[in-house]
Amino acid sequence: MAVDVFLKIGDVKGESKDDKHKDEIDVLSWSWGVSNPVDARAGAGKGAGKANFQDLSFMHALDKSSPVLMKACAMGDHFKDATLVSRKSGKGQLEYLIVKLKEVFISSIQPSGSSEHPMESVSIVFGHIDLEYKPQKDDGTLDAGLHFIYDLQKQVDS
Repeated sequence: MAVDVFLKIGDVKGESKDDKHKDEIDVLSWSWGVSNPVDARAGAGKGAGKANFQDLSFMHALDKSSPVLMKACAMGDHFKDATLVSRKSGKGQLEYLIVKLKEVFISSIQPSGSSEHPMESVSIVFGHIDLEYKPQKDDGTLDAGLHFIYDLQKQVDS
């Protein structure tokens, strides 16, 4: 399944020409994760530990957002929010995954080049996440969204 992915970070302008996501960052790939170390040894109690949240990392073609993101990383600037949207390409263009982040900070930025267009890997630390996934129904429309919402600073599901 082909998808389009867009990212809006604060008021940073990217180069997306898409009607619904104009001037956002065109994302080529992204990843994020959470883990919870559990000690499974005998007598350890097997209780859940404190959740470890990974940075949200994404790859995009170097564009006009790049110098702004580099400066934000170097200067320690924060952004109020960021939103990543993934949608199915083609007819209908259903936005089925929406990741909303609050208290955003650029933790790493790494440009790289080759014989193709220069690329950039960017990592984002955040204080709050609301990940919404909308399953597709048999008739092709989207069902109600399922959410994972978490406040990292309070370490609570919100």
